[in-house]
Amino acid sequence: HMQDSLRARLRESGLVDSVRCGLLRDMCWQLRQSDLGASRRYGEQALAVAILDAALAEGIERDLILEFVQTQKQQLEAQDFSLLSQVESTRVQMETF
Repeated sequence: HMQDSLRARLRESGLVDSVRCGLLRDMCWQLRQSDLGASRRYGEQALAVAILDAALAEGIERDLILEFVQTQKQQLEAQDFSLLSQVESTRVQMETF
């Protein structure tokens, strides 16, 4: 399934921005008819990556952008940890049921 393949690629670490942007754009296109909200979110993410990458390449607001990216990374890691904790809790409950 194309969407699953794209999602798996997006989870890979170390993707260069141009590849990440392309994958986000492709997800946007794949979801355009089945899930307009998700399609829009992927499109907005692709646009954000492209804008931030261009600004960094030109040295525009570099420190501010890097601070923003670090903050977003920390927030996503906290959300991931919370979600994984919930999944683990559910798994344990299901095993003891």
